[in-house]
Amino acid sequence: MLEHIDRQPRTREMRRNAILRAAAHHFADYGFRGASLREISKDAAVSLTLLDHHFGTKRELMDAVVKFHGPTMKKRLCMLSSMIAPQKPECTVAGMVEAWVQAGFDTADQPDGDVLLRLLARGMDNPDEEGMSLVRDELDDGAELFIDGLITCFPGASRHAAACGFLCINAAVSQYLIAAPRLFRSLMAGVEDGGGLTDQERLVRFLTTGLDATLAH
Repeated sequence: MLEHIDRQPRTREMRRNAILRAAAHHFADYGFRGASLREISKDAAVSLTLLDHHFGTKRELMDAVVKFHGPTMKKRLCMLSSMIAPQKPECTVAGMVEAWVQAGFDTADQPDGDVLLRLLARGMDNPDEEGMSLVRDELDDGAELFIDGLITCFPGASRHAAACGFLCINAAVSQYLIAAPRLFRSLMAGVEDGGGLTDQERLVRFLTTGLDATLAH
C-alpha cells in the first residue's frame, strides 16, 4: 500500500502524478480487472470525480500509466537494441544476458521502479487482461530482439527453444528483482560484502551458463 500522501494544496500536475502513481501500484498488485478506481482515488487523496475528470475510464488511466513510465521503458529497449543486435559480430550470449540484467537493475533503481517491474511481470503473466496490451507491446519488442540474438548465437537452435530460453531469462531476472529485497531480509542474508562476484555478476553468470547448456549443440 502507498504511504500517506500529503494532503496539502497541490497543483494540477501534482494531483495527476499522484493518481498515476497510485494507479500503477494498484494495476501492478491487482491487475487491470482487479484494480478499483475508488481505491486508486483514495490512495491518491483525490475524489473519484477528480480522477474521472483527469483520466475518464479505467482503460484511459491504464494507458496513461504506461505512457507515464514510457521514458523508462523506451530507455530500457534502446539499451537492449544497442547491445543485443543479431547483425553485430560482437553479439554474444554473455553480452545479451548482461544487457538484459543491466536493464532490469537500472529499471529497479528508478523512482517506483519496483512498481514498474511488477507491472511488466503482470503484463507478461496475464495475457487475458486486455488492459495490459500496451505493457505487453513493450515486452514483446524486447522479447523479439532477444530471441533473434539467441538464434544468431546458437544457429542450431529452433526458434521455440530460443523463445523458451528468453522466457527463463526474463522470469529469473524479474523474480530476482521483485523478490530479492524481501527474501534477503527474511533470511538475514545481509548485503554484498565487496568480495568475489556482485549479485548482478552472479546472476549473469548463472543465466549465461543455463543458455549455453540448453541451446548449444
